[in-house]
Amino acid sequence: MTHTVLVIDDEPLFIELCRHVLEQNGEFEVIGATTVEEAEQILRSHFEEVVLLDVLLGGITGFQLIPLLRRISPESRLLLISSAEDPGLGELARQAGADGFLPKKALGPQQLAQMICG
Repeated sequence: MTHTVLVIDDEPLFIELCRHVLEQNGEFEVIGATTVEEAEQILRSHFEEVVLLDVLLGGITGFQLIPLLRRISPESRLLLISSAEDPGLGELARQAGADGFLPKKALGPQQLAQMICG
């Protein structure tokens, strides 16, 4: 079974890195969005099992986007990601309504797959 993952990040290279890491074993299909508008359009057009959402997107934070994403796709597993190394971000992510948090530096293939699959 292939899991569909939407990566929302304003850095296209990070989206490509996720695509490379996740699609190499055939278990995941990665769709990328670099803007809020693009992500909203993708989520409104079809269901994504998992959404990886960067904490800092040009002009808006991932925390601010959580309510919108929950309204559009309430069944998607929503995981915040960040290059910041603040240990409190995981708890803030959960309080904001995310299903989890991963620092970008910990995004190896096993860690990422484990978070995505629950």
